[in-house]
Amino acid sequence: SILANNLMIHIYKAGEVIFNEGQEAGSMYIVKKGEVNCLKNNKVVRVLTRGDNFGQKAILLESKRSLDVVAKTDCELTSISVEFFRTQIGDNYKRVLYESFIDMIFKQSKYFNFVCTKLVNKIAYLFEVKDFAKNEVIFKKGSPITGKICLVLEGNIYDKRINQIKASRNSILFEQELYEGKEGAI
Repeated sequence: SILANNLMIHIYKAGEVIFNEGQEAGSMYIVKKGEVNCLKNNKVVRVLTRGDNFGQKAILLESKRSLDVVAKTDCELTSISVEFFRTQIGDNYKRVLYESFIDMIFKQSKYFNFVCTKLVNKIAYLFEVKDFAKNEVIFKKGSPITGKICLVLEGNIYDKRINQIKASRNSILFEQELYEGKEGAI
């Protein structure tokens, strides 16, 4: 209830800039109504709709905004500031955010949506956050696919061998193979 009472509401007209790449991050956002375009070099890389969130990466990594974000349609957003997280949750607000995002990814999973929040909170510290550059190799050919659970917080994981996206934002890499316990390598 404290969180709900402290959400800021923002109304944007189609075409209005929400924030630009390179700006300091002070808030994360949730789309309440409408659609939002995320752009890189003036090219749409993702369209967000009701319930989608954005802006958390810059907060969690203490970096600047990595994309331009513009209202695609008239939209209503809610936001919550870093300052609110610090004052209400304390210095461990990042851990709480990470746990929340990890829990959300498991809840959205086709195969692992049964994992309860209590378990996620207990294992969240086991996850290591890594930031990869575009086209950087994450797994080399021959790497086992069953040794780790990899969650994608931002971006897409692309398999060059088959010319296909293997996992995208807010998903688990190789989730079907992990669920089925398949042994093998990339």
